[in-house]
Order: sequence, then C-alpha cells, then structure tokens
Amino acid sequence: MIVKINGVNISHDLNVIGAIINDNAGDIYDSLEICISDIENNWRIWNIDTDETIEIIQDGFSSGLMYVDTVYINSGKCIIKANSLKRKYKEIKCSTLENITFLKFASTIAERLNLKIETYEINNYTYNRLDQINKTDFSFLVSRCILEGYRAKVTNNKLVIYNENLFEAKDPIDEFTPKDFIGKYKFRKSNLDTYSKCEIQYFAKEYIKSEIINTLDNASVLKPKVRVSSVVEGNRFCENILKYKNKYINTLNICVNLNTNLAGSSIIEIKEVGAFSGKYFIESIKHDFIKNRSYIYARKVD
Repeated sequence: MIVKINGVNISHDLNVIGAIINDNAGDIYDSLEICISDIENNWRIWNIDTDETIEIIQDGFSSGLMYVDTVYINSGKCIIKANSLKRKYKEIKCSTLENITFLKFASTIAERLNLKIETYEINNYTYNRLDQINKTDFSFLVSRCILEGYRAKVTNNKLVIYNENLFEAKDPIDEFTPKDFIGKYKFRKSNLDTYSKCEIQYFAKEYIKSEIINTLDNASVLKPKVRVSSVVEGNRFCENILKYKNKYINTLNICVNLNTNLAGSSIIEIKEVGAFSGKYFIESIKHDFIKNRSYIYARKVD
C-alpha cells in the first residue's frame, strides 16, 4: 500500500493497521480513514494540518486526493480522517443567480469550489432565478440536481455531474450470489416514507400548479416548496422528486471480497435471492484494505 501526504510517498515510515475508503454515488463527500500504529509515540509529534492532502494507492486503485479534516491519537494509534473537499469550501452562504443555464450554474459552483467539472448526459435547462439560502455551494448544487434527476459528487479535485437514469440503464459490471456474501447480509423491501403523488403550487406572475402521480398505492402526497416558472418545469421537478423519494424501496447491504472495480454508481447483478434478485445501483461502497473486504449498500433499479 502506498500512502502519500501532500504528494510525498511516506509508506516506508508507516505501519498501517487500518485503511478504509468510502465511495459514494453522489450527494455527500467521499472519505477515507487510515489508522497507523504508534506504539513508540513517533507519529504524535508529526504536525499534520487540516486540508493537507492524503492519497491511498493499492494494486492500481487510488482513493484520489482527499483533504485531512481530523487527526487524533488513541492508545498507541494515530488516526487520520479525510474527505474529498477542503474545509474552507464548506461555508454556509446565501446568493442569487438569475437567467442562468444549468451548465453555467454548475460551472459557477465548480469555480467557487476550485474544481474541474465533468458532466454526463446533462440537459442544459434555463432558470430565471436560483436562490441559495443558508446552504453550502455543494448542497446548493445537489438540491438542483435532485430536481433534474442528476447526481453530483466531488472526487479527486473534480466536480462530476451525471444523469442518474443513464447510469441506472447501464449493464452490470459484476454479479453476486449468496455464496459470494461474507458474514451477515440484508435485503429490505419497504414502502415506508414513499409517495404516490407530488404536487407543486407556486404563485409568481400567475398561479402555477404541477402534479405527477405514480402507481404506488396508499402512499402519501408530497408537496415540496419549490420555485417554478412554468407547468412544464413543475411537472419535470415533480417527476424527479418522486423518484428521489421512492427509489429506496428495495435495498441491500452485503459484504464481499475486496473489489475495487466497484464504486458508487456502479451497477451489479444479484442472483439466487428470489424476488430480491435483479439489477442494483451502488449508492455507497466501503473498501477495507486491511480486511480485504468491500461493504456494499445498493438499491434495486429494475
């Protein structure tokens, strides 16, 4: 395992006893945690500062650059935690953007966060006004992505935005059966906190009402407070909000042998579990490089 701090390979100075990477499909930051043996109290005198970069590389896999946010000593151990965005870019703020396209908006956020931007199958909708009210720049972007059916994530100094429907339609890159599972596993089907209808009402120059109804029976009606400029835009938001709220009806938690080919947003196929068999979209995966395990949380998409 190679460990780099500020781009310098310090692996020869380390006895790594824990190394975990958390990779997410979007909406939250990727993170890592590394635990170093410090029985001789050498590491506690090393002044690692927050926002310094750390990267873990093993067998061709890289965590990407992460930024240190926590360092502490614990009974002969030095533990370093980091995530994919610098602390200084997580300030809560207010702002207004007017007459702006989605791609211009996304580029503006990327520039604020000092990130390069990558997009996949994004429609360049136009908005008459976007209000950021007591949100970080990233959460401001995420809230707009939810309305449009997109996902946003920060990885290796890039802001990646992709069309979730496009990624869900991809072919599985791996398949698993119960014989591949390690330890306890859990499949869950629940209609709690689901919605049968989304309704948006907004008063601007005129009264606008949009609504979308799905096939879920006996579910609640969702009435989000969202600014819209037309019925067409409102219907689009309703459809995407409904999907966002209802997409976790079928989920799984499994552990398999370490598999760094899998990441957040990967598609896998689950077989031999009856009605729970099918395609799943990985929402988050935790790679444990010491235990050689990958812990997967995913939702069914077919």
